[in-house]
Amino acid sequence: MPKMTGLELCHKLKNTSYKKILLTGETGPTEVIDAFNDGIINKFITKDKNVSENLQKAIFDLSYQYFYEKSKPLLSHIETSRPSPLSDPVFIDFFEEWRSLNEFSEFYLINRQGSFLVKNNRGAISYFITMTEQAKSEFLSLHDEQSDNF
Repeated sequence: MPKMTGLELCHKLKNTSYKKILLTGETGPTEVIDAFNDGIINKFITKDKNVSENLQKAIFDLSYQYFYEKSKPLLSHIETSRPSPLSDPVFIDFFEEWRSLNEFSEFYLINRQGSFLVKNNRGAISYFITMTEQAKSEFLSLHDEQSDNF
């Protein structure tokens, strides 16, 4: 960038919800550590033989962080009556692995049970539904009753 460095651009974007990855071979380690500690950048990637793989992982991790932060304010309202799966580390690990395996880049919380609308890199939308055993039984029972009426 001829008129400013990547670090200067990240500094201008500091108070935004954007996640910033500094990809450079020229910025010194002290500047990078200071920028990370000051919240100017979220990740740093050096230009080396693994740059593509490291960049893809950083984008995936930061997109998860971005959408999790967007969902987090809802948790205090959701969890007033009972804990949500979103507070369970086992569920979080499972959801993250499932999201990665299926290449979902966006996720939006849609109900108290921890169900999500998810979107992949091609824009296709799917749903990740969570239910208690009781809710599942009620749902299946309702489905069976409606099937009998047809």
